[in-house]
Amino acid sequence: MATTKKVLTPKSVSKTKNVSPKKPSRTSVSAKKSAKRAPSKSPRPLVHVSNEQCFWVRDGQILQNLDELKNALFHMDDALYQYHVTEDKSDFANWVEFVLGDEKCAHDLRGARTPKDAQSVVVRYLRLYKV
Repeated sequence: MATTKKVLTPKSVSKTKNVSPKKPSRTSVSAKKSAKRAPSKSPRPLVHVSNEQCFWVRDGQILQNLDELKNALFHMDDALYQYHVTEDKSDFANWVEFVLGDEKCAHDLRGARTPKDAQSVVVRYLRLYKV
């Protein structure tokens, strides 16, 4: 009885090997990362309100924009902050939403429990504005 040897051809070799899918090259990975990033939006102008729409802080400060709110919060003590922000009200967030027109910033301000927390929120949103 004659034995036949199986001759491996390039086609038969590729069928027998466990070929794993190719990993993407570095250039295609970096291209995908840059494609995920949205182009940066141009900053919007900072809203300055008129005298009748200003925020009057209990200590006498008068605020006309988000930048002035940031500065006021930096110097504000907890007692003054708690006067304007309680479980039932959030004066700063209401002013930011209904007067300055920034709903997202107002939403995040409602979660702030201290002047420092509130200032961090305002600083984060000020990056979206021309100051």
